Amino acid sequence: MTKPWLPNLSFSKLIAVITTAFAFYMAVVRPAWLPPDVTGAAALVVLAIGLWATSAVPEHLTALGFFLLAMLFKIAPPEVIFSGFASTALWLVFGGLIVSVAVRHTGLHDRISVHFVNKLYGNYAGIVGGMIVLGTALAFLMPSSMGRILIIAPIAEAVAARVGFREGSTGRTGLVLAAIFGTSLPAFAILPANLANVILMGSAETLYGIRLEYGEYLFLHFPVLGILRGLALLFLILLLFPAKTDRHRAEVPADHGMSLKERLMMSVVLVSVGLWMTDSLHQVSPAWVALGAGLVCLSPRLRLVPPNAFNREINYASIFLVAGIVGLGKLVASSGLGEYLSREILQLLPLSPGYPAQNFAALSLTAVVTGIVSTTAGTPAILTPLAGDLSIASAFPLKTVIMTQVVGISTVVLPYQIAPIIVGMKVSGEALGPAIRLCFVLALFGVFVLIPIDYFWFRAIGWL
Repeated sequence: MTKPWLPNLSFSKLIAVITTAFAFYMAVVRPAWLPPDVTGAAALVVLAIGLWATSAVPEHLTALGFFLLAMLFKIAPPEVIFSGFASTALWLVFGGLIVSVAVRHTGLHDRISVHFVNKLYGNYAGIVGGMIVLGTALAFLMPSSMGRILIIAPIAEAVAARVGFREGSTGRTGLVLAAIFGTSLPAFAILPANLANVILMGSAETLYGIRLEYGEYLFLHFPVLGILRGLALLFLILLLFPAKTDRHRAEVPADHGMSLKERLMMSVVLVSVGLWMTDSLHQVSPAWVALGAGLVCLSPRLRLVPPNAFNREINYASIFLVAGIVGLGKLVASSGLGEYLSREILQLLPLSPGYPAQNFAALSLTAVVTGIVSTTAGTPAILTPLAGDLSIASAFPLKTVIMTQVVGISTVVLPYQIAPIIVGMKVSGEALGPAIRLCFVLALFGVFVLIPIDYFWFRAIGWL
């Protein structure tokens, strides 16, 4: 019996093969429809996105391949390609990874999980909902998605273990996804709660003198993109990852107080959260707060992290992954590829005065598609300079056009668009496949349900 010429491929791997072949075609043939000066960058972006989106190879290997190919073929200067290693995002991840290991070793995550489960009576739906609420609440307190992920991920793991979900079980996956997505996606509706919002805020003020105010922004976006999306997340996790807890809820004995290491670790976490919350006052980046907290945890005198745990338990793959994603966004912006995409977007958009629903959908979906290419953090840098022209073409107020970006950016199609999601899954020891599936289904819900609801909400409160 002869073997088939084409090996058995899953759908995701088939897509990876197709995108890889297309990237190779772009690099070798250099099609006429692409400007010659952006062809190499476009081919590399297609290759990286195809592999990250499908997880056909480990994500950190894709990042390392991105670095290698970019330098071998001189697609961009080293300061662009390796810009991720100089970004605060990477050092926030590094410091947060150390804190996450310390939380586990001191047992603080387990103590928190006990009280969490007891409050919610061990019910799976209640715990999933509680995780989403906890993640969203943290978004109001901490400006960094990555920092929140690295605090909530070990708590989710401990809660899963507390209610009897072993590694690899559907219930554990559901709880981890609730924590990670619950603190990542509703955060788009809270102005300083992630990098994309901050970039949008800075771009709007720099280019047009428009200041986005916290309360106004929250009232416009949180009812739909925060509350409704959170409810959709709860429903979809229960639907896609059903499970039942075994109801054995471990109570903390009344005379069992916190150990010295638990108290020290709690102090480190509370001080870090306090500094993250007040970064606008002291002007210290959340990255340096995280790195300082990590150094405290590594102190030989405190021993919150055992000496051998630094080499054995830190997930260094996450660091290379974040550096690769940041470098990709910088490449899109600096190579001229982002400007080329912007020009093409203006020509393709069906914008016309007098058709507000069509214009709103077109502007929102443009942000969705742009986010797939440039990640969520890169989208405001590409689209905000176009807001003036888009305002004229749609007859929408300039500020309304800027705010439609949030509707699209928050509709995340694939996990690599938000690095904290991938880092959270890696730190938790979960495969990326369930996150890809949940992300895609949530994106479909966002496009077909939330964007239309948002349109009516914008109109109801006088933004259209």
